[in-house]
Amino acid sequence: DFLSELKQHVFPSVPGVRIFIFCSDENLGFTGGMNYLTGKIDLDAFDYLFLLNNDATVNPDTIATLVEVSNRHDFELVGPATKNNPAACGRRWPEWLFGIQVPGRFDQDKNGWNSFNVDGSAVLISCLAAKKIISKRKQLLVNKLFLYTEDTELGLYARRLGYESFVTREAGFHHSRGDYASKRRLGIAHYYMSRNRLYLAGEYLSVPLKPLFHFNYLFSRLVILTCQYLKGNRNNCLAIWQGLIDGYRGRYGKWKLH
Repeated sequence: DFLSELKQHVFPSVPGVRIFIFCSDENLGFTGGMNYLTGKIDLDAFDYLFLLNNDATVNPDTIATLVEVSNRHDFELVGPATKNNPAACGRRWPEWLFGIQVPGRFDQDKNGWNSFNVDGSAVLISCLAAKKIISKRKQLLVNKLFLYTEDTELGLYARRLGYESFVTREAGFHHSRGDYASKRRLGIAHYYMSRNRLYLAGEYLSVPLKPLFHFNYLFSRLVILTCQYLKGNRNNCLAIWQGLIDGYRGRYGKWKLH
């Protein structure tokens, strides 16, 4: 079966290394999958967790490098620099309202920088921080987000507990990001991001800032929706619209069209 083939061809036996494979009965999304795994292991037996996307690749020394960087800078969450790190991308939603500092220009010379979060495709988190987060809310990641923005939420929650994040260029990493050119994949991304950012606003913005966020966010989403419509991307329009509707109605979890 699939698990047997996975064990045989993807994870061959390595002397001195024990590899365990867990499989859930259904698609739990990235958040549910990570929570499922953290519930299967004894966090007291380890120093770190490394969360990695299935379409990402790392160098043989990536984890050791991230651990060394974590120890050197005393950060509980560390990750490699990626092309879509907030420091490298445009401002598509008002992250500044969350107290998130996004450099105006991506500094190619810096080997590392403090961040409000680490890209969710590769996150090294100390088990000390993971246990503290789980003890506070019974889960490492927020299950109902399912996909997308879960890394931002984790960073914001960790910062609330006094943990900071750090992004480094020293660790080798590549994220293919899947087939983002497909209409179906783009629609899924538009839906979850449009919806889940509303959750972030509800959880992490002060009351005076929320009206400013919603005015800014709704305007930006409608502009994107209009552009997608003019380009003939009807699936993306539907995904954005349903994401907004579900977000404002408090409907989370797996999208019915996913």
